[in-house]
Amino acid sequence: MAGETTSLSATAWQDANVIPAFKGPTLHIHEVSVTYSATNQLELNDVMEVCYLPAGVKVWGIGYYATDMDTNVSPALAQKITIGSTDVVTGIADGRAGSSSYYPLATPITTTDYTLVKITNTAASATAATGSAKVRFYYTAP
Repeated sequence: MAGETTSLSATAWQDANVIPAFKGPTLHIHEVSVTYSATNQLELNDVMEVCYLPAGVKVWGIGYYATDMDTNVSPALAQKITIGSTDVVTGIADGRAGSSSYYPLATPITTTDYTLVKITNTAASATAATGSAKVRFYYTAP
């Protein structure tokens, strides 16, 4: 069934699913991996919870590195990344052929509290295949 959510654990904010908030004006990079272990996670409007951003993080860009999760000759998988309630990257096609992209944010996103990051499928895979994605955050934390 489409529209399901793969959730993080209730204590994810305490473990590796939280981006560290290093202090200072230096640009930091942190990568988080997500696994699509079942093909039914690649249906329309399915959501994959990725990680939490701590308060005070300003995200300047996002890298997305995916395996081939749509093996059809005419792949259809499209995804978006949401920070909190803001869609920051839309139309991601990297899961169609196992490619990668860097997405600079036109307006950096600054968090005020622990903020959930999600990947949502905006178009289902034509022929879904299990796989994984790495989401790399480029951020500062004053």
